Amino acid sequence: MKNDDFRKLYEQLCTMYQIYNLKPGILEHIGYTGCWTTVDASRGQRAMAFNFSGEHAVHGIPQPQQLASLQPYIGRELFALAERLLDTEEIMLRSCCQAALIALSNPLNQREALQSRNLPLADEENYAFIRPGDKVAVVGYGRVTGPLLERQIPYDVCDLRPAASLGYWSIGERSVIRGPQGVAFHSPEEHGAVLAAADVVLITGCTMTNGTLEGLIGQTKQARVIGLFGPSAGVVPEFLLQKGVNYILSSRYAGETRLFDALLGQQNMFNAGCESYIIEDLG
Repeated sequence: MKNDDFRKLYEQLCTMYQIYNLKPGILEHIGYTGCWTTVDASRGQRAMAFNFSGEHAVHGIPQPQQLASLQPYIGRELFALAERLLDTEEIMLRSCCQAALIALSNPLNQREALQSRNLPLADEENYAFIRPGDKVAVVGYGRVTGPLLERQIPYDVCDLRPAASLGYWSIGERSVIRGPQGVAFHSPEEHGAVLAAADVVLITGCTMTNGTLEGLIGQTKQARVIGLFGPSAGVVPEFLLQKGVNYILSSRYAGETRLFDALLGQQNMFNAGCESYIIEDLG
């Protein structure tokens, strides 16, 4: 697993905190609920990151009890927690590290802050950048798949879960239908060829958690658009833009209550006080 991304992001955040005279939040709580690891700190620095639990447990049995070892960091600055976890190989702890880095990115991802840095903010999620005939690949069967279907945009799915378990099967007296229509699911052995042929590649942010983002970007041979999506993509955008990502669809938690409590109450993550933001650098 590659740890360079976390360390470089940590260093970039340290620099940006100095430039913009920001103060890190004080860690108040670490949580595990469902597929998410949460970090709640003061100054509104709250975030979540995917942890590959439940049906997504493609990296072995989840070990949420590992988070208990981080209890001594409660009451300390978020940078201390992130630094402690920069070199870990454990998925659950990497998820916590990413949540801490996203929480530290939170003040830099406020709309006013993004605008002040002249980042190319989009007004809405419209996918107008996808042209007729484009080959679209989605890495991680999640956030963007519904909107693409609504717009009748066909796409290929690359996911670490068994391809046969994704989507749906409809079996009738005279038919067997694999759906959704317009979606093709691929096994890991096919992912390289799918990415190499794609014009648009949309990647889940949890590829940072398992250290695969760099390799996935490297496999996109002709992609005009490389996007990152989901709450786990909520790191400071400049870090992703430098990697060649030119479309970011994410959100920052702006609620006043603890993020862990909002998720534990089974609120939809995009309705639990989250403000979505979209950056399109397609120039």
